[in-house]
Amino acid sequence: MLVRALVLGFLAGCSVLADQYVSVELNMLNDPAVVSSELDFLNSRVLTHDVNPGFYVDRVTESGLMVWKAMKAGHRVTNALLFVNEHGPRLINLTVSVGEGQSQLLMFLYTLNGWVNFNDVNPFNIRLEEPESDAKDNASLDLPNGEHSFNNDPLEGKYSDEPVVLDINETFNNKFNYKFKYTAEKNTYKYMPKHGYYVNEIKEGNKKVWSKEKDQLVTEIVVDKQSDEFVSLHVYYLTSGNPKSLSYIKEGGEWKLSSNVDETEEKSVKKSVKKEPVALGEFLKPLNRTTKFDYNEIPQPPLCRGCTYEIDGITHNVLYFSNDSKYRNFVDGSLPVFDLPNDCVATSSCFYTKNDNTLFVDIVYKKDNLTEAVYFEKGEEGYTVVTRDEFEARILKYKEIPVMIDISREKTGYTVEITVKNDIENKFYKPSEGYVVRMVTDGDMKVFEVPSYILEVSVTNLGEDKRLMLILYENNSFYTHNYYTYYPELGRWARVSEYFYYKMIEEFSQNLKIRNPSLDISNLTTVKKFVHFSKNEALSHYTFNPKTGVVLNSVLDAGRMVWTPRYPNETCEFVCYSYKAQLLYLVSKADSKVRQYSYEKTGDNWSFINDEEFKKRFAFAYAANLTADIRSNFSNKFTVEESGNVFHITPKPGYLVTRVRYKDRTIWVGSGKLKCTSFYLTYGKLETYLYLNLLDSNMNTSTKYLKTMEGDVFKWRECGGAECKDDASRGLTNGSLTRKSHVDFNNETMSKEVPAVTKLAIRKEKRDRNKVPPKTPLSTILEEERSEIEAEDKESAGTLTLNEDVLKNKVPGSLDYLTGKELSLPPLKYEERLALTNEPHNTEKVDPSVSMALALVDSSNELVSPDESLKNTKVNPESDSAKLEKESKVAGEAKFDIVDSRADLSAANNAYDFESDNCDGVYANPYSANSNNTNEVDDSYANTFDASNVNVYSVDFSQRASPSTADKANDVNDLNNAEHLTKLGNFNSVEGVDGKNVFNHGVLYLQDMKYAKEGEYKDGRDFGYDYLFFTPYPNHPITELRDAHEVIWKSHIEKCLAVVVHLRAGFQIMAELFIKTSTEVVRRHFEFSGYKWVPMESNTYNRVCELDDAMKKN
Repeated sequence: MLVRALVLGFLAGCSVLADQYVSVELNMLNDPAVVSSELDFLNSRVLTHDVNPGFYVDRVTESGLMVWKAMKAGHRVTNALLFVNEHGPRLINLTVSVGEGQSQLLMFLYTLNGWVNFNDVNPFNIRLEEPESDAKDNASLDLPNGEHSFNNDPLEGKYSDEPVVLDINETFNNKFNYKFKYTAEKNTYKYMPKHGYYVNEIKEGNKKVWSKEKDQLVTEIVVDKQSDEFVSLHVYYLTSGNPKSLSYIKEGGEWKLSSNVDETEEKSVKKSVKKEPVALGEFLKPLNRTTKFDYNEIPQPPLCRGCTYEIDGITHNVLYFSNDSKYRNFVDGSLPVFDLPNDCVATSSCFYTKNDNTLFVDIVYKKDNLTEAVYFEKGEEGYTVVTRDEFEARILKYKEIPVMIDISREKTGYTVEITVKNDIENKFYKPSEGYVVRMVTDGDMKVFEVPSYILEVSVTNLGEDKRLMLILYENNSFYTHNYYTYYPELGRWARVSEYFYYKMIEEFSQNLKIRNPSLDISNLTTVKKFVHFSKNEALSHYTFNPKTGVVLNSVLDAGRMVWTPRYPNETCEFVCYSYKAQLLYLVSKADSKVRQYSYEKTGDNWSFINDEEFKKRFAFAYAANLTADIRSNFSNKFTVEESGNVFHITPKPGYLVTRVRYKDRTIWVGSGKLKCTSFYLTYGKLETYLYLNLLDSNMNTSTKYLKTMEGDVFKWRECGGAECKDDASRGLTNGSLTRKSHVDFNNETMSKEVPAVTKLAIRKEKRDRNKVPPKTPLSTILEEERSEIEAEDKESAGTLTLNEDVLKNKVPGSLDYLTGKELSLPPLKYEERLALTNEPHNTEKVDPSVSMALALVDSSNELVSPDESLKNTKVNPESDSAKLEKESKVAGEAKFDIVDSRADLSAANNAYDFESDNCDGVYANPYSANSNNTNEVDDSYANTFDASNVNVYSVDFSQRASPSTADKANDVNDLNNAEHLTKLGNFNSVEGVDGKNVFNHGVLYLQDMKYAKEGEYKDGRDFGYDYLFFTPYPNHPITELRDAHEVIWKSHIEKCLAVVVHLRAGFQIMAELFIKTSTEVVRRHFEFSGYKWVPMESNTYNRVCELDDAMKKN
């Protein structure tokens, strides 16, 4: 036994040393690290690479180009597929092992920028998968007593595992990950349960093989089939944290537990090295080098590979033989077909069928260096040899009858369907069964002809002899559309662009009478008739855009009223319904004024909510879930702030905490309807305290108090607020008690004597309640007071030892609540982008030349003294300063009105008049500038805001009113500068204007190309060209291009890689954009015509450039 153990140990050590980290080139078929195979099809081929045991692939390349590289330890490629068509390599699928029994499928597409990973494409910037920490939480836990525990708490919902039963006779089960390996002597199947499932039983049909006992957890199941009678099964499982295995053998139709597992494993190892394995994709049958080929029983790959396609109703079944095949006798069941001479080698064959009946067979073979073919026709008595000419002539009678579509009349061979939609008549022509169309005519006039075949023809009659035609046909295995219009003056059809085709239909629709339907968001079958409908599975919402000429009378949900127009001539422009968060966002327009409505569904009823409440609920539903480990470093997704022995941890915008733990011990778990917005971690003398600020889906806040038991950080219990406060008041130091909730201090009466430290903090809090909040909201004690506290008690506090990086990398920040700006909401308009640039973060004096136009509510509950209460008065823009009046006593819930005093700029100063052009904000909450009541959710919706009273500030409603600094106000004045807001005009006149140094959120203004730091600007006039060039740096693509307040181009998916502005006499006339799509880079052109930018064709742009060059040379 000792010798045997030494031998096994030596073999195991050798296997470990044999593991090698290698790189795989997908175009190499003889790499010893992988088993490669090739599958040929009609227009493409697939290269398959399976990694051999003992090799770890951490890098994949294709023709020297980097495709994938392991970014984490343990990640390796196990399988790779390369798809190649007539244009070259196009698609790569990689199966990557990311852990024990877990794999990930990555897809790469070849573009002009190289290989692009589809898994990284997320245009909405929202995390769609669970964080890695959540996946790890469901793993097994090693308890202190040595037992193995699994997280199967039913209260945790998605964290519980589900038992499954494995039947080895089944070929597919979506609850397992598979790995197959086929050899000449046996076939090996590996089953690994997916995350969230555990194996409860293994069976073969009705025969039970293995069942779970106690705490056994199966990690892998290996089945070796040498024949239907001899099958062995290995079960690898964990019990009490130790890996173990069992082996079963099927003998005589019964399953028995193998007594010698080691011998069975050695036997299988010896068998596996006798012959080289066959590539993945090969079948279970052993490679049989027979000379007989039967068309009824086609051999399996790799001896024979094939494909099937259909032409004119006849199915072509093409077969390719491998080089080492020895086929000589070709038969079709009992009918002989052909006997190949011994000096010939068969290379391929094709048999032609229709309605599953074989018509013809051809065989291609090589003799010496010549390739020849022989054709056979199937008759009643068998197969007879025919020549190639006879074959081509006789196969025509089996093809579908060719027919020509004449749109001027109806004929046999095609069907005509007439529909009237939106008062537009449409005729739909489609070939009948048994016919093929290759030509379209209009009487004696030929319109279109194709050598392949035509699928559909659509003719639209717009009246007054205005007709449009759309033809769908096959072009080199691809489907293509052609667009035509009829010119009655010329009496012929002419091909037009897709833009022209739909533009004519749009103009015709605009002249129709207005219809007033109702939109029912619960009935998606009828909405497509009058709105453009789209569904976003990733964000779980529907969007509705009324079609041209459609005016929605109301918005319903299963017959219940949600929205109806409240103003004369009010029309619905856009509806977004989030069925995940049960929220509805609607944009309406009335007399050039845009209004926004937000609704929340509670039960079966819809209720109106203000814009800020909508953003909070939207952000709560779509925030990415995080797991916070109070022991380890907090990632860059958290903001950590320190005050004495108190740490305040807040997830950054776009994230919320759903789980808090210490190492592998879970302290608190939330759900989809209950999440944590921030938490306080306090280190006392004896215990450690954890205060969780919770928020539910109804925006109700609560606090959960937790503390350690007997100083053991692995034992936590929930405690009441008063209990934790009493404990903290006796044990906390350095003013950490001030980290408690302000609401608890105000609403609860302390029955015991409070230490001097706490009294000092409370007094200071009351004095500072109506003052401007500090830069770090947690610091409610000043430096001199903190020194007093430290003098009272200088003992070191804390029962936990945090990592040093937590103390070094604390990021100062604010407690601003999620506003939804970082999520994929509709883009901000011009005034709101001005507001974002002036978002208040500091608390200094207010510039008297600027004021805000938003009513705010004081959140304090005590009276404010007259000396500390100030009210902003209207500011005269012509004066150098403004006077501030003292206000009388205001109650705790009194409102403060900050009046906007911005006056209209004079046209004589070449300024932009806000009254003349409406630039409404998309998210702006409708407040009235003349109203002092901010709590009006009102029924009349009379509180609107337009360009005349738009607010250029961004206000966080979770904080008290805080004015911005003078520097921020000056930035707004610069943005409102007349020269900056004026359209591009003469570039010579605006070169001296200082624009913004960077384009925010991917928005670039033409006026700021020269000064934007996130890109490279070149003036072509310095080199003798009338062009301006701007190229953004990598990772800073342009998603929206503007000329002052006018949007030239924007997209949520596509990105602009370069901008070229064409000048004439110093004025802009055209713009050329290089747009990156998912597969290629295309050019878009725009023309400045009629004081606005309009799209133009590429050929028109090229002609204008050629004319300008010719004029310049002359």
